[in-house]
Amino acid sequence: MPVRRFTLHIRRAGSIALLGLALNARLAPAIEAPKPPTGQSPAPGSAPAPRAPDPGNAPAAPTAPPADVPAAHAPTAPANTAATPGAAPAGTGPPPTREDQKAVYREFRSAFDAKRYDQARPLAERAVQITEQVNGRDVMELVTPLNNLAQTLYALKDYAAAEEQYLRSIKIIETRAGNNPRLSHTLFGLGRVYVAAGQDEFAIAVFKRAVEITRKSDGLFSITQLPYLYPLIDVYERADHGADADREEQYLLSIAERNYAQSSPQFIAAVERQARWQEQQYKFTAARRFWAQAIELTRRAGDVRDIRQVNQLRGLARCYRNEYLFGSNDPEANTTTTDPFQLGGPSLAQTPINRLDPEGQHMLENALSLLQNANGPLGTRLKRDTTIDLGDWYWVAGDYKTAAVKYATAWDLLSGEERASTGPDNPLAQPALLYYSEPRVATKNPKAKPEDIDQKFVEMQFAVNDRGRVGDIKVLNSDASESQQKSVMAAMHRALYRPRLVERKLAATDGVKFREIVYSKR
Repeated sequence: MPVRRFTLHIRRAGSIALLGLALNARLAPAIEAPKPPTGQSPAPGSAPAPRAPDPGNAPAAPTAPPADVPAAHAPTAPANTAATPGAAPAGTGPPPTREDQKAVYREFRSAFDAKRYDQARPLAERAVQITEQVNGRDVMELVTPLNNLAQTLYALKDYAAAEEQYLRSIKIIETRAGNNPRLSHTLFGLGRVYVAAGQDEFAIAVFKRAVEITRKSDGLFSITQLPYLYPLIDVYERADHGADADREEQYLLSIAERNYAQSSPQFIAAVERQARWQEQQYKFTAARRFWAQAIELTRRAGDVRDIRQVNQLRGLARCYRNEYLFGSNDPEANTTTTDPFQLGGPSLAQTPINRLDPEGQHMLENALSLLQNANGPLGTRLKRDTTIDLGDWYWVAGDYKTAAVKYATAWDLLSGEERASTGPDNPLAQPALLYYSEPRVATKNPKAKPEDIDQKFVEMQFAVNDRGRVGDIKVLNSDASESQQKSVMAAMHRALYRPRLVERKLAATDGVKFREIVYSKR
């Protein structure tokens, strides 16, 4: 059964004229490298520490280089360079000192941390120029200034220029010190640039190489590969490399098994991640096993009343609910489907075989029982979210009256500020999609070559009534065929939303927008 989405993912179209050369010509074979630097305090000329990418957001502030990185020499101002804070113009005085170099870095760091990237850019460029004047154009001392400049260019969304600086840095490392820990680090930065630029295949290549380097130097199951493995999985998913993403997700669990005690928060978090991954693949039976394992481990590590079980119980209940709505991808599952597009997701008119399993409702009630004495912001938020889940359970079951009571109870748990919000602080402020089964035209054949597929879109607008049903649909914009548009609209008419609430009451909503990607053979 093709993998579908619980909620709409808008695939970011992006093309960038970055690469005139083939990627394999740019990236040499993987070279062993020691552990990447982490947990150090900022120092002049330092490179940012790796973390999971968030395309479109600013990178983390720079952090210190490894201890074996030599300090910058006293800089000399290059000729024909505009004056920069901390540097004397050429020919107007003595060459800059080490203290001047520190002053330039401090101003760069201050501008970068304040997200004044336009101001940080000339300072980062100046740092590169100073190092070139003192040490030469292809020396290891250039790596951190180049990486800082690349990070700033990335934040400014000048991806072509950022790529150029990262590639230069990589070439220097490979030539001068192939086993330097900065190689994986710098590949990570380049991978983020490719992700932001929509160059997924190039991002996969550089993240893979960073992971391979770390596995060779630190061991196949070392935790030092995690900063590179997480974004690799993310970009595999973006690029529809489902089998590759699944393989690395299983590898994550193996890493946790070899590095953490079963009672540790790290191992429990790895089990929870695996449960969510199985849910995403519509393998609900497998997901329930992992959620149950996480609950058992949490009880052993704490006690039977540990509220850390709440989100795990919610995950179990969600599996039961979504298996009822969408069917299951588990090999052992034997579910029927009445979906007219035959994607494995049953319609809401269920047969007795596909009835909601009451065990899911019991899980949510148990979670609320654990929260009876939970106080403070965390306890209130967990009560609110679990009560909404219970309302969703009744809503999907068609018990609208009981569901409305649960939603109103959750509304009462919102603060005044949250009730006034129309954003994520108030989960009841906007309709929430509970069921939508993609039409066949929105499912891409994973075996098809990219050059054989045409990708188009359908952007719709419609009203959601106070029963969560979609009204008349208007296509706002589309480059898809008429038949593709009709298929998407038909699927949306079968969707089910949780309505928004206004002052504890269910309310209709106009102007709800939805964008779907569709595919056809070229």
